[in-house]
Amino acid sequence: MASIHLDIWLTLKTRVDALAITSALWPVWPVAWPGSDYSPVSGKPFLAIGKVTAQPVRRVINQNISDRTGMLMVSAVMPLGQDAAVYEDVAGKIVDQFQGCIYRNGLTLRLMSASGVTAYPTDGYRDGGWWRVPVTIPWRTWV
Repeated sequence: MASIHLDIWLTLKTRVDALAITSALWPVWPVAWPGSDYSPVSGKPFLAIGKVTAQPVRRVINQNISDRTGMLMVSAVMPLGQDAAVYEDVAGKIVDQFQGCIYRNGLTLRLMSASGVTAYPTDGYRDGGWWRVPVTIPWRTWV
């Protein structure tokens, strides 16, 4: 039996695997997974994935159920030299695909924080020869 941590990761990974970012400039988006040895190709965009998990909180007395929360970070990393609208459009396409819930093997991940905040892009920034736009995707589950 897989750990709950693995179940959560695999559930988030299924949504990343299903991402469809259509762009006339860049039709292919490789993914740099945590722990992978991905090497960027000059001039080719990619997605950099990260995850932050908060400490589980037991909110129900006498039950082995915890409120688990965290954030999936999907950064669109693109070559410099485009209009800012291109970068913002890609970030918006990522946000649009991380709404609602993800279901996998009996696990339900709500893609929002406890306060109802859903996925959102943060300001992009220069990272060497790249423009990086992080998208924060809060998630929550009761397990």
